[in-house]
Amino acid sequence: MTDRHLRRRGRNVRRAARLADTGSDWLRPLERGLPYIDILTPERVHDESMKLLEEVGIDFRDDEAVVLWRAAGADVDGYRIRIDR
Repeated sequence: MTDRHLRRRGRNVRRAARLADTGSDWLRPLERGLPYIDILTPERVHDESMKLLEEVGIDFRDDEAVVLWRAAGADVDGYRIRIDR
């Protein structure tokens, strides 16, 4: 065999060399300075959705639906329905 054939390495050898831990710090892991907290709790999601229903409301483009919501006691402004908790 020639020297050229002895220098060739297989795909698995090249991949192993590439993935091997070289000890270099050229790409250090990120350090997160913020604490880990659960921002979206089920209670918060429910509270915010209720706030949307109360303050913004929903547009119902069906006259029958508007009549039914008015009969149920919702705040009706045209097609915009606002619902209390």
